[in-house]
Amino acid sequence: MAEQSVLMVIGASGRSGQLMRKAGGAAPVIWASRRGGPGLTRWRPGDPLPKLRAALVLSAVTTGRAEGYPENIRIARETAAALAAAGVPLCIYASTQAVYGRTAEHGATEGDAPCAPSAYGASKLAAERQFALALSGTRSRGVILRLGNIAGADRLGRQVARGLPLRLDRFDDGPGPERSYLTAPCLLRLALGVMEAHSQGADLPLILNAAAPEPVAMAEILQAAGLPFDWRRAPEGAARRITMSMARLAGLFPDLLPKGDPAILAAALLPVGRQGR
Repeated sequence: MAEQSVLMVIGASGRSGQLMRKAGGAAPVIWASRRGGPGLTRWRPGDPLPKLRAALVLSAVTTGRAEGYPENIRIARETAAALAAAGVPLCIYASTQAVYGRTAEHGATEGDAPCAPSAYGASKLAAERQFALALSGTRSRGVILRLGNIAGADRLGRQVARGLPLRLDRFDDGPGPERSYLTAPCLLRLALGVMEAHSQGADLPLILNAAAPEPVAMAEILQAAGLPFDWRRAPEGAARRITMSMARLAGLFPDLLPKGDPAILAAALLPVGRQGR
């Protein structure tokens, strides 16, 4: 493999990373995690790094008690510092639409002030800032991807994977939750596309929303997957629609814009044997 020919995906042992690895094929990627394992390179901040063109940081605490979410801040800071010290040219941090909280009908833009009402969203917003700060003044360029829900890796996907009963919030105006979505293969293609653009001298923004242009109803995804679910009354404070504007992404990478087809998203929920049926 040629020098500086690869993207390293850090935190590839998580659900998003697992789905990306399935879609990776012969892509020039090193899959890494703190513990290593089959198909995974063991790497922790401070360990030596091969020559890279870019790194994508997926590592994060996404489930569990709220007290554990501040760990995301430390992970982002230490990982960015290690990548900068190694001279990695491009460092991409996987953040989340949860930093925006409730969004306007047209979708949150990268210039909107995040409100991050949840403990998870607040931790990821603080992690974004620490990631950018650790790269400031170094030769490494930082890009923060505020991702929509990754099909198969979000709460809905985890419930399906565990065989748990599926329930969706029903709001006073009827429809269930709608979110900006993308698939793991789309995220991989986007990361590789950002890497190539950076290598060619593109002026990349610090923050980039990444998802399909239109939000998708979770009920439509489950219906496309043929999975039964029940409704429950939405708890106080629950958000029916969280969506992001993809104008910036479409302007920079029109060929990499994810698609929000419920059937495509549903395929990420199903075992291989049931896909396409």
